[in-house]
Order: sequence, then C-alpha cells, then structure tokens
Amino acid sequence: LSPAVERARDAARESAKRAGAAAVRLADWVLGLIADDEAKPAILLGRIGVEPAAVRAALGNAGEWVGRPAPSEHALY
Repeated sequence: LSPAVERARDAARESAKRAGAAAVRLADWVLGLIADDEAKPAILLGRIGVEPAAVRAALGNAGEWVGRPAPSEHALY
C-alpha cells in the first residue's frame, strides 16, 4: 500500500473507533480519505467547490446510511 492509502486507512479506523462502531464503515472510509486537507481527495473536492470540512460535518450528522459496513479491506485493495 502507498503511504497515502495507509494514512487514509488509519484515519478510517480511527473514525470508526471514535464513533464506537464495531467495524470500519463506508462513511469512515470517506472521512479517512478527506482527513488531510492536503490529500488528493480533499483537493479534488475543493476544485469542484465542496469544502472537505462541510463533508466531514455532514457525515457527522448523517442518518442511518452512515452505519453501513464497508467491504473488507482485502476487497478494497
């Protein structure tokens, strides 16, 4: 795995842990990908006029879909 993917994975795991989730959820992966404002996913969001902080806030206040479990890490990469 690249260092960027490892950082996103670690941030996703931390997000799930903070939320008290039993496993990393899809929302945790999104949060992990945009955890660093200098990371490519966050930069790309900014280019289309979406603030990563707004996405993080929206996911923090989202409904039940946020709780859906993500595929296994093995399936993701």
